[in-house]
Amino acid sequence: METIARLTIHRRLLGGVWNTLCLPFAVSRQQLADVCGCAVELRTLLAYTCGIIDFQAADAVSAGQPFLVRPARDVDDPTFPLSRLEAAAPQSVGDADCQFVGTFNPVTLPQGDGFTSVFLTADGHLRKPADRRTLGPFRAYFRVSDACRQLPCMMIYETINN
Repeated sequence: METIARLTIHRRLLGGVWNTLCLPFAVSRQQLADVCGCAVELRTLLAYTCGIIDFQAADAVSAGQPFLVRPARDVDDPTFPLSRLEAAAPQSVGDADCQFVGTFNPVTLPQGDGFTSVFLTADGHLRKPADRRTLGPFRAYFRVSDACRQLPCMMIYETINN
């Protein structure tokens, strides 16, 4: 049985900065702009190389896939009308050294097991939690292999068409 629902995300997307987001349905950049009532930029994970997490511009993301969104202004409690729920669980994307992990429910950032969890701050930096930080639903965090020996930095690319 297919489930179509109206979904309100109880959180604030900060305007002018990158926010992590993970939704149980596919969404296009235009749908996000319509819901937010302003222009938005959308990025998906491209690669992790030598301590740098690369993101690229995208026009859409798949259900359950974590991504970055930057609305032009603050958006409180965005509501997505008539969305087809496609993902029962969020996905992790990336490789053995760095994973971008989506959440649908609140989660305490895991530490240990050969990985360090880091989150994106409002000022655009990646930080290790000082204590057992709980991340809210419909967000994402990074799991970086302890073998990398340093916190990564992020590179967000613009799309250049030739």
